[in-house]
Amino acid sequence: MIPGIQVSSFKPILTTPEQVHEAFRRMAQMGCSTVQLQWIDPAVSIEYISASLKEYGIHSVSVQDLYE
Repeated sequence: MIPGIQVSSFKPILTTPEQVHEAFRRMAQMGCSTVQLQWIDPAVSIEYISASLKEYGIHSVSVQDLYE
């Protein structure tokens, strides 16, 4: 088992690129390095999500949405 955070826990603040970036910053501050991506607004590009994850050293090990 890999401990981590299901990103949907932050759903209320996953609607803009800035909010997603801030959510990942908060996750990293909490010591999180692994997430399951889910419920990020489709207006936030996959490229932006990926870059923000990399910036904070967070790895997505699973998804529950349709990401390519």
